Amino acid sequence: MVGELEARGFEVTAPALPRPRLPRLVQWLEVLSGAAAKLDKNTTIVAYSLGTPTALRFLNDHPGDVKIAGLVLVAGFGDGILEKPGPLFNPPLDFDKIRSRVRNRVVIYSSNDYLISPKRSRRLAEAIDAREVVVVGGGHFVGIKGLPGSIEQLPPVLEAVLAGYRRGIKEWIFDGWSGLRRLIMRVS
Repeated sequence: MVGELEARGFEVTAPALPRPRLPRLVQWLEVLSGAAAKLDKNTTIVAYSLGTPTALRFLNDHPGDVKIAGLVLVAGFGDGILEKPGPLFNPPLDFDKIRSRVRNRVVIYSSNDYLISPKRSRRLAEAIDAREVVVVGGGHFVGIKGLPGSIEQLPPVLEAVLAGYRRGIKEWIFDGWSGLRRLIMRVS
């Protein structure tokens, strides 16, 4: 996806989040702050799995009245980890605030995700009033060759990003997919 966006004139930033096996919210938010220092109407954030609540917290807590073009959340959730709120959700996310900051919101999830229940992704889509894209049989989208139910490319992500822009505009894209995919592959 990164190469396809760059070929279309987009500027892509894909920060590597530290300590993927033992993520620390403060460290991840610092990396996001540096990578997305120029949040504006031409920014789209793409986040995957554990990156989705991190991106939501980042948008929720970002100072000022920031408005961005898009938020694409893949295999995401917005309601706690292992039935506990944890630092990502305490204090609770202000979904009204997040909605007001993002013009184009899309939640992409699989019908048979074995780590994040499709119900949780559906609830997230409802909470942020996002367009839902359900991929039948995509598992957790880990992208490991030979793993049953794994897919290596996810065209709906590219389509969701492009849907937020007119042709020819250069944009900043935060792609949480690549850094967070490593987290899932190591933990799973």
